[in-house]
Amino acid sequence: MAIILGYKVVERAPLFSGEPPIQNGEHPPANRSIVRGNCEFFLSVCVSTCLSLCLPVYLFICSSVRPKVRFSRIPCKPCRLRRCQEQGMSTSNFQFNRDILKRILPRSVEIFVGKPESVIFCDPSSSQKTFIDIQNLVDTTRNILKNGAESPLTGRNQLQKLSNGFGGFTSQLSVRVLGTMSKDETVDCWEYYITTTAKWLNYFDEFKLLEDEMQLKIALSIWHVWGRLEKHAITAILRKQKLFSDRHIIVVGRNVLVNLETFEYDHTWLTKYPPEQVEFFTGVKSLELYEAVDHLIDLEPTQVELTYMLAQLSFHYVGKRFQGEILKITEKFQQILSDDLHEYYVKELEKPRYSERLAKMMKVNNIIQKHVREIRPKAELARTFDIFSVEFSHPEVFHDTGF
Repeated sequence: MAIILGYKVVERAPLFSGEPPIQNGEHPPANRSIVRGNCEFFLSVCVSTCLSLCLPVYLFICSSVRPKVRFSRIPCKPCRLRRCQEQGMSTSNFQFNRDILKRILPRSVEIFVGKPESVIFCDPSSSQKTFIDIQNLVDTTRNILKNGAESPLTGRNQLQKLSNGFGGFTSQLSVRVLGTMSKDETVDCWEYYITTTAKWLNYFDEFKLLEDEMQLKIALSIWHVWGRLEKHAITAILRKQKLFSDRHIIVVGRNVLVNLETFEYDHTWLTKYPPEQVEFFTGVKSLELYEAVDHLIDLEPTQVELTYMLAQLSFHYVGKRFQGEILKITEKFQQILSDDLHEYYVKELEKPRYSERLAKMMKVNNIIQKHVREIRPKAELARTFDIFSVEFSHPEVFHDTGF
């Protein structure tokens, strides 16, 4: 049994133990009560309390209080303070910020957004937006689809025709390296991928059988996933050609190269927050970029295989996004192209066992699909907390792009 006195503990020995009292200089036995005091007041309290309980009491008394007592072991607080001062302790040389716990408050949502909690979800009608009108780009895309393919359609099947059309875009590569990117370069990338995707679709016979508005809807929906795989493929081709060896250098559009470790992106048109605070939402330096390129370098897909990967990724995405009639159409497209790919392996390459290679191709597509799915919650958070200060005339065109 223990009796708590202030901040000291008195262990109770058996009552009426009958043991003789301890002599000066001796240690008390383990089963006897011990009171450790820091001052005469505390000692008097301990003694009076123990005596009232008929307990034998043994005291370790500070030598400063009773100098003649030889079994003192624990000095009182004033004695300890005096010893520290004798060793040079002073209030003038305290060391701060050595706590294990950080004193800096974490960046909460209120601190990050710059609004109090009471108004954080209010309609930000007063915030200034960068308005981007892409009506001319939409009209240009519509005209491209109406005019059809730029060159005659050649090929034994539809996959081969699509492949020949894609080869016309990548036959001559002239790249340039950018140190900085801003709004103008970003818009140029959008224009390049939207128009190039429409030109590529013109080489697909089944696609051209659709109504004009359906063609436009599909083209304006798949351009960003098509562009993701295309820029990864071009990056892999350039690295295989030893044009550069740094894996941080990638193609971002219209044969433009950037070094993800050194280039600077001007976010002033996109958000009011510093770049390091919105990098989570923009995904400029996503690991998906490196992973997909590395797999493409190991795979070394032929032009026909890369064309199939582009088509499968694009039609699978748009079918899952819209469901219904578009899903049925895109499933038919994928079946036609799958049959053409089988014919390519069996008859042209004479390689009937191609399942392992096909699995590697789908692994790259799955990486991109996973990245697109990860963008959605980030974009929702950005819209909820008004992170991006940009508004589009056709927001459906930029669905799942992160903006």
